[in-house]
Amino acid sequence: MQISALGVSLVESQGLQAIPPRLYVKNLSRNVNLLCKSDKPIEDCSVKIPGYLQWSTADDSGLPSGIGPYGDGWSKGECGVRLMVVKSANEGKFFCNVTVGGQVFQESIDITLTVTPEPTEIEIGKDTEISNGGYRENRTLTARCI
Repeated sequence: MQISALGVSLVESQGLQAIPPRLYVKNLSRNVNLLCKSDKPIEDCSVKIPGYLQWSTADDSGLPSGIGPYGDGWSKGECGVRLMVVKSANEGKFFCNVTVGGQVFQESIDITLTVTPEPTEIEIGKDTEISNGGYRENRTLTARCI
C-alpha cells in the first residue's frame, strides 16, 4: 500500500524499506532473513510468508513452526523473520504490514528459488568426421546430450 502525498509515498516518508527487496536463494537454504525496516518505531507488524495461508504476527508467539523473529525489534523500527529452511513453497512475494504513527504501511520482498543446472555431457555421433583430433570445417557435426 503506497499512497502518494505531494509526490512522496507515505512508505518513503516513514523510511520503510524491505531488506533485501529481492532475494534469490537455493531450495533448502538455511537461516534466510527477511526484514522490513522503518526510520520510526513500529507499533505493530504482521507478515505473509509464501507457502502459508494466514498472516502472522511477527513475534515469537504468532509465527509458524520453522520461522522465527528477526531484527533489532519493533521499538528500533525493525520487523522481520528468519526462515530456518527455505522450501519451494516459499517462492513468491513476502509481505509485511507495519503500523507506524497509527497508520498501516505495506512492503514486500520477492523470493525467487534458484536451481543449479545439471552437468551436461555431449556424445558425438559416429557419422561425424574427425580429422587431426578436431572436426572438419563445413562438415556436419552430429551430437546429442546424454
